[in-house]
Formats: sequence, structure tokens, C-alpha cells
Amino acid sequence: MIRRALLALLIFIVAAVAFLVLDFRAAKSTTNAESVFTSAKNGTAPGAAVPVYLWIEEKDSLSTGLRDELLSALRATGRFDVQILPTAKPASGDAPLLRVWVERPGLSWTPFYAQADMLVRYGFSTYTTEIDFEEDAPVQLPAGEYAFYGEGRLTLKDRSFGLISLRGYWQYLAAQAAEKITADLQREMP
Repeated sequence: MIRRALLALLIFIVAAVAFLVLDFRAAKSTTNAESVFTSAKNGTAPGAAVPVYLWIEEKDSLSTGLRDELLSALRATGRFDVQILPTAKPASGDAPLLRVWVERPGLSWTPFYAQADMLVRYGFSTYTTEIDFEEDAPVQLPAGEYAFYGEGRLTLKDRSFGLISLRGYWQYLAAQAAEKITADLQREMP
């Protein structure tokens, strides 16, 4: 009797650790990603890949996965030469800059059902590091050179049913957000 109880406890602990630590997802998901991206640009865009510093404001565990997914997605386009910002905050010479902030992570998870309602804000500038996400802030582009400035809001809603680890769910959400942010940048940049 005690052996069965210990065996059941051991199986439960192993299963719990697997769902929390491993990265797997065997689930059916209903995902809705809506974004609004506004931008301003002037001048002629360079023909080569644009060097970009990526700054993810890490406030939660989702940010690391989002950083990795964005690096892969932006590099895969061939239009961006992406590097992770080497400092905690950008300095004046760290432009072009892509700033991403998971403002509202809104996530609930169980091994069989997961739900997310996230808000991700992102901004891109070729000439300044002052991306502050203020509503209706005026943008002044420098004259005579190529300049691009854009800000976006991504609302990502998801419901997933099936077997899904917490890390696997974070990775799935990060991939969905990175895909949408990359598509917005590609569409708006000439």
C-alpha cells in the first residue's frame, strides 16, 4: 500500500516537473492576433539589410522566448541584421532600434488548457532611441537622410486545448507575436 502511494507520488512529481520544465505542445489552438502599426518615413531606404538593435524590456518569462523568436524571424527576412542590445537601456548611438515591451502578459495555464490575452507594444526607429509609446506623440523626422519611425500595438488572444507544457505555451505565444511584428515591419519598411 505504501509502495503504491510512493509510486503514485513519484509519477505525479515527474509529470508536474515535465509540464513545467520541458518544451512541448500537443494542443489545438484558436489564436487571434490583431495589430495596429503607424509609421512615418522619408528619404530613400538603403538597399542592404538594415542593422537593428533589439531591446526587449524583460518583465516576464515570455520575453526571453519573444526575443529568440524575433531574432530568428527578422533574420529570416534578409532585410534586417539584428543584434541584441548589449546594455540594459539604449544609449544615443544604439539606432536603428526595435523596442518591444510585453505590457500585459495575461496568461493562465494548466497542462490541458491554456488561455492568453496579451498586449505587446513595439516601436522601431532608424534615427533615435526615444521610443516611448505615448499616445498621439508628434514625430519629427530628420531631413536629408533616410528615416523611419513606427509604433505598434499587438493584441494576442489564444485558447489552447490538449497537452501543453508551460514553456511550450510561452514559446507558441512568442512565435505568434514575433510573426506578426515581423510582418508589420516588412509591410511598412520600403
